[in-house]
Amino acid sequence: MKPIHLVACLLMTAACDNPKNASSPNEAPGKKSDSTIVTTPVTDTTRFVFLSNLRNGDTLVKGKTYIDTLSFINYNENGDDGLFVCARNRDTAFLIFNTNNPPELNNGDQVLVQWNMDVYEPAGDPENPLPREFVVDYRLLHPGKVTLLKSRKPALAAIYRHKDLSDTGKQEIDAAVWYYVANTKDTTIRRMIDTDPQLLQYTVEEETEDSRLSGIFPITFTDGTQQVLKRVFFDVERPYSLFE
Repeated sequence: MKPIHLVACLLMTAACDNPKNASSPNEAPGKKSDSTIVTTPVTDTTRFVFLSNLRNGDTLVKGKTYIDTLSFINYNENGDDGLFVCARNRDTAFLIFNTNNPPELNNGDQVLVQWNMDVYEPAGDPENPLPREFVVDYRLLHPGKVTLLKSRKPALAAIYRHKDLSDTGKQEIDAAVWYYVANTKDTTIRRMIDTDPQLLQYTVEEETEDSRLSGIFPITFTDGTQQVLKRVFFDVERPYSLFE
């Protein structure tokens, strides 16, 4: 199963034309879950070769538990299965993790993840199983910048002028805004968050004619007097941060 783009949640079609990245990647995450993954048995699994971005170049063993320190990115529940999105170095992996207790983690948290390879039967195509990574368990090792920023409870407020955004779409944008604010080197925003805490507002605007087809949402940061501080963009094709 391929990861589900945020496009469906935002009720629009995404293309290219992505603005320049305005923040540098970082860390992320949270809370241990006691859930387990249950998969439907597949009779003939000998034809599969088990490979993963988390262990490039290695042929893995079905059912064996592997342990890695990973950077959490996102937990995506937009498809048939929950996806634990994480990264190791420059490689991103989408581990299946169906749970009633979504991870209380943030983009950039460092987590210790126990995972294994198994055969996955897509809900919409059970006759074509494929090898996939599954989360067995995880725990937070080191909080990232977003988690540390949230612990200080900064005054960060959202205004949504876009009328068609779903709750899931808003959550994705909010997460990207927090990641941007936690990692940006913009001196004005850093001052309002770190040295002289003040109300920082961000407004998600209606799309312009140019951005409507490309899935790009303009976002404007303002202070308490509505003075414009920064204008950035959210791109549904790269949903984990903001771009200039």
